Amino acid sequence: KVVFMGGSITGMGWGSPGGFVHLVTSGLETLGVKIVPIPAGVGGNTSREMRARLDKDVLSKKPNWLLLSCGVNDVWGRGIDLDTFKQNITSIVDQAQAAGIKVMILPPTPIYEAGVSEFSEHLVGYVAFMVQLAQDRKLPLANMNAAWADYIAAQPPGSGNHIVTIDGVHPNAAGYRVMTP
Repeated sequence: KVVFMGGSITGMGWGSPGGFVHLVTSGLETLGVKIVPIPAGVGGNTSREMRARLDKDVLSKKPNWLLLSCGVNDVWGRGIDLDTFKQNITSIVDQAQAAGIKVMILPPTPIYEAGVSEFSEHLVGYVAFMVQLAQDRKLPLANMNAAWADYIAAQPPGSGNHIVTIDGVHPNAAGYRVMTP
């Protein structure tokens, strides 16, 4: 059993047949690994809300794995400062590990694709923390932020703001494919 915890990007990853939850599930099945996906993506959720619903949406389900994607909403108008984000994410990981759940870290995807925005500049610290946490804890890391950034950078100049998203934040079909290579 694998819980996919996150905000709307994760929720849409379950709600769309081409979303990353389905792509991960079918990709693993192709490799002979059958999982039971447990969707736990709630639109607008920050690390604070995810921490508050951890018992109900993760621990009570007794999964083998937790795939944790968080950060976009903390930065994108929800006002969760980096220190609070670190405390919330660390608590989620600590509680999951204490319950015997393996954790995979999925740093947040970029906010807006074309050029630098105040959100993308602010997000750098959140991404760096999640990458460092994965390294320090020896947790698997799927750096979706780096994957998107690399994919966007490889596109022709002037490609715009909808290379991997429908609105600068939420993935389109290409965005989900880039998230699940």
